[in-house]
Amino acid sequence: MRVSLLFLLAVSLTAQVVPPNAAGVSMGHFHIVTADPESQKKLWIDVLGGKLVTAGPLEYAMFPGVLVGYRKGESVGIG
Repeated sequence: MRVSLLFLLAVSLTAQVVPPNAAGVSMGHFHIVTADPESQKKLWIDVLGGKLVTAGPLEYAMFPGVLVGYRKGESVGIG
């Protein structure tokens, strides 16, 4: 519980949501459920230049205005 609270406080100070664009859209974070989280980590951190942020067992790629979370799991798809 404490780790979650500390993470939320840290994230709120370092990754503020950017103001909406002309269409009224802004984004703060999204989650990726993947069978291969290491590939996602390589893409978001090594290739696209995100900063690795951890909160306990959770890892995120931090970019200005958005966090990208990824974790191991099987996708159920969209439907």
